[in-house]
Amino acid sequence: TTDPMQASALQSISRCYRLGLRRPAREFPARGFQSARPRRWSGASAAADGGTAVEDIPATKGGKGGKRDLQEAYREVREILTDPSRLVRAVASGKAKGADPEWRRLEMRPVALKGGVKLQVVKYDQRQAFTSNHAYAGAATAGPRGRRGRRATGADPSRTAKAPPDADEAVDDALRCGFGNWRVETAAEVLSLRVTKSGEAVVSRSRSLLANAKKGGERAVTNQPLAHDRQKSRLLSPSDPFLVHVGVSTKDGAAIKANRRDKYKQVEEFLRLVDAAVDAARTGGHMSRGTSARPTRLVDLGCGNAYLTFGAYALLNRTRGQPLEVVGVDVKRQARETNRRVASALGWDRDCVFVEGTIAGADLAFPTPREGDRSPPAGDQSPPGKSTSEP
Repeated sequence: TTDPMQASALQSISRCYRLGLRRPAREFPARGFQSARPRRWSGASAAADGGTAVEDIPATKGGKGGKRDLQEAYREVREILTDPSRLVRAVASGKAKGADPEWRRLEMRPVALKGGVKLQVVKYDQRQAFTSNHAYAGAATAGPRGRRGRRATGADPSRTAKAPPDADEAVDDALRCGFGNWRVETAAEVLSLRVTKSGEAVVSRSRSLLANAKKGGERAVTNQPLAHDRQKSRLLSPSDPFLVHVGVSTKDGAAIKANRRDKYKQVEEFLRLVDAAVDAARTGGHMSRGTSARPTRLVDLGCGNAYLTFGAYALLNRTRGQPLEVVGVDVKRQARETNRRVASALGWDRDCVFVEGTIAGADLAFPTPREGDRSPPAGDQSPPGKSTSEP
């Protein structure tokens, strides 16, 4: 007789090997994910498959999930993931029993790039995301590029960059990771796949949001790849003369320079705060729109190179059309002189004034004087007038 504990251990080891709960990487289709449940085979299916028996999988009703062979479920998911005309978005997360995915989460979607439609894969670890784009099978791809972005022609293959894997290979790699849950969205439905503890698949379907939006309509539901360079909501266009002059945008104003994107994001986020504050002040009756005779006044204390100062003026005055006068204060004389040159080059020197001084002791001289303004001390080169406590 065999010791009961020893027999139980042998059964567990045998089951682990059947379910593929081993450390080596699985190949697709992953034999390690074969179902441990006895299968029901259909003779009719065997005849249709050239004499090879095929598992008879019962259909599910009402979209409710039913257990299926994981191999078959993965093949269905793979067909959608590798077809840009069907895939809208796919998300993989969690982990199957005994698996240890390298990534915490993975997303896929087709995107329209300059080189054509590609499969975009975004992999997330605990701290950041890694994005890669993969050409679909049969799609024409551009050759590898050299150091200066030129396509390499007739170059030594050993010295050129290795092309990334195609979409099929990227999908196979994702399916081998061992995720426990997949959510695959098409224009018509949402397919959800969950890997059970026994190594089977529970698949359920539901109508997608796109299909619901057009339910009962005459137009057919279509899926178009999302444009990678889709139009973003921006307060300041890259073509704004201020951004072009200070070198944040390219000379033709078509785009933001790659090495100045952080500065552009800083300006944009600041302008969103300014825009919201101005809107709230007007709504609450605390701020008028201003007129040419009495323009709104804005002070930037510690303006530095005045990126935010000029940005606020460009948004409120040039874009929103609000009469505005700005004074920038900084302790550095170099900052004052540089900012004055920029304002003059942009033709904004009438409304944008820069003075040298501390926050406590600076004389705020606005171009349009008001009753109650004090004259600046003798020797100050700024325009006359000093602001009161009124904004």
